[in-house]
Amino acid sequence: MGLLACVIVSVSTACTEPDLDHEGGPDEPAEIVVSAVEGARLCAGTQTWVDDELRRVRAETGLLPVARLPVTLGAGAVEERCTVPDDPETVVGCTLGEGGATAVISTPEALSHELVHALRRHQELRTRTMFEEGFAEAIDGSDAYPRYVELEPGELPEARWPEALVQQSKAEFRSVQSYRVAVHFVDHLRRVHGAEAVAAFMRGGIDGTAAEAETRFERHFGTSLEAEAQAWRASGAQGFGRGDPCAGGVVAIESGVTVELVVRVDCDDPETMGLEGAAEAAWIRRCVSLGAGRRAVQMGMGAGPGLGAVRWEAVPQTCAEGSSELDAAPKVVEAGDAGTLEFAACTWAVTFESTADGPQELSLTLGPG
Repeated sequence: MGLLACVIVSVSTACTEPDLDHEGGPDEPAEIVVSAVEGARLCAGTQTWVDDELRRVRAETGLLPVARLPVTLGAGAVEERCTVPDDPETVVGCTLGEGGATAVISTPEALSHELVHALRRHQELRTRTMFEEGFAEAIDGSDAYPRYVELEPGELPEARWPEALVQQSKAEFRSVQSYRVAVHFVDHLRRVHGAEAVAAFMRGGIDGTAAEAETRFERHFGTSLEAEAQAWRASGAQGFGRGDPCAGGVVAIESGVTVELVVRVDCDDPETMGLEGAAEAAWIRRCVSLGAGRRAVQMGMGAGPGLGAVRWEAVPQTCAEGSSELDAAPKVVEAGDAGTLEFAACTWAVTFESTADGPQELSLTLGPG
């Protein structure tokens, strides 16, 4: 696979193949080469974000630098190289191999999660899937690619309690609800015992069985997994989130006015995220607050039919009480579309997305419905 744009977190600034025999050390920076899928390149904002995420994930896992870790970003690469036989369409990233042969293939949105797996695999650390996935999910999430997971632990069936999930193999564990339980439980551990204590537990041993993991858990945290899981259920925590999609600010739009939002999606602009080329998407986000009601929406042709879109997502926990779930659901307006949409009274993250080659100006007109 041809690898184009490169970002190297290392002493060198050149795009070169790392030394495979280099063992690394606590004072040596990691040589992590992040490249775009063949035919694409990383946009300027993505390159900066990748550097920040590499440092953050290293800090939160407490793991030493690695000698070599190639990372390929792009949905096309994921489709080609990541396979999950029972549910291939939901895969957004994977980590392959272990030790010095570890590699990451991911969409940008899943990169932080996969980096956690990769750093652990490189050092051949492993425990039960519930902890592996919960730890990666708890570290995942940033302003660029925020995540929010809602769950009511008190309403879970026993088959989805942490005591049951720790027994499961990776194949048995794979379900949306299992991942939600795992991240909420690990987040509970971080809040009660501290993030470093959880990271130390994850670094502290290799567990081949659930019994080994439970024994090590009790020795490390001073309480049994069963007791800690019961405390988590009793806490009633329902929301876990990381990252603020509207960190750049929110513009209030009144109901009776017509406004036009215009953005220039230019991969060379530091504000532009994503990838350009090979049908990948480059994007810029704006945030607006709206009152409830119907709005007339029209998107200019911009990048051309099929090459541009605007995605609306309500920011979690910002919608007015009693808002309709349907009106608060995500919405997509494609280039050339015109019509009316019902909006809940929320703060909305509005993402202008282009899959065209080269800079594109995208416009969205919003008026009374």
